[in-house]
Amino acid sequence: ENPSLATFREIIARLKSGEVISMFPEGHISHDDSTSQFKSGMVLMAVRSGVPIVPMYIKPKTKPTERLTIVLGERVSVMELYGEHPTFAQIDAATKLLYERETELSGFIN
Repeated sequence: ENPSLATFREIIARLKSGEVISMFPEGHISHDDSTSQFKSGMVLMAVRSGVPIVPMYIKPKTKPTERLTIVLGERVSVMELYGEHPTFAQIDAATKLLYERETELSGFIN
């Protein structure tokens, strides 16, 4: 909820140290099959830390006994697409690209 600048710095530091960070790019967990528009924070953190983003789709469970189903996509390197200093328009384009990739991944199991 409302991450501070310190949160962004901590995530960037952990990414730079080689940790894997999982986040919901919509800014919240969706409890149904709908996907909200993504926020660009994840793209900014990936660029600042120099790491790629691995898009994934998590199929919502319909019953408590159902197993979790996750589909992983191919990594996306914003820096390979736009260089080390992407513009705000390019960051927005990368955010939209990741949204499209997640939508494509949902098609593998829905």
